[in-house]
Amino acid sequence: MLDLHKHHRHHLDRRQGGFAGAILLGAVAAGVVAYYASKRGPKRLPLIGARHRKVHLEGSVNIERSAEDIYNYWRNFSQLPKVMTFIDRVEDRGAGLSHWVAKGPLGHSIEWDSEVVDDIPNQRLSWHSLQGSDLQTWGDIQFREGPHGRGTDVVVHLNFEPPGKIAGAAVAHFLGGLEKAMLNQNLRNLKAYMETGDVPTNRNQGDGAQDHRQPA
Repeated sequence: MLDLHKHHRHHLDRRQGGFAGAILLGAVAAGVVAYYASKRGPKRLPLIGARHRKVHLEGSVNIERSAEDIYNYWRNFSQLPKVMTFIDRVEDRGAGLSHWVAKGPLGHSIEWDSEVVDDIPNQRLSWHSLQGSDLQTWGDIQFREGPHGRGTDVVVHLNFEPPGKIAGAAVAHFLGGLEKAMLNQNLRNLKAYMETGDVPTNRNQGDGAQDHRQPA
């Protein structure tokens, strides 16, 4: 198995942005909201105060490719469904705009538009969802030289906030069990694809990617 560089966990202010995982987890969260709204009804959901609705996650992985290679792959958003679970397709609409379609439970599809707000080639991409989106997501992905010049450290900060107390409750319950596995799995997928050209299917592989959540 390919070795993954271990990172120490950091306590970050939850208002700071996150990028790649935010899109993924935001999509799945929206699917959970759709499931509860259509199949179980709002009265079956416990209500959680606003301070619990925003979620911040951080993840990192070391990839034995150059920052330029990884940045160029990521910047072509239409390629991301290869490594991002639950994302069905991404349409690059130019001028930093893109349209995302995610797979949700029970055949639901969740769609939203996002905009790149900061683009430093080979170093950093940051993004936020457009005003009017059902799901508010924002954040960044950073590309840093690995320790002793070994590969590239990819660092993801991600945030999302669905509107309303009911949506917040659904997302909070969902994240309680799946956030770590989902974020790490997608970072492993990215690493494997960039290093070997294949995406692993074995769910029991080692947990080399690190993440940290700070609930709001």
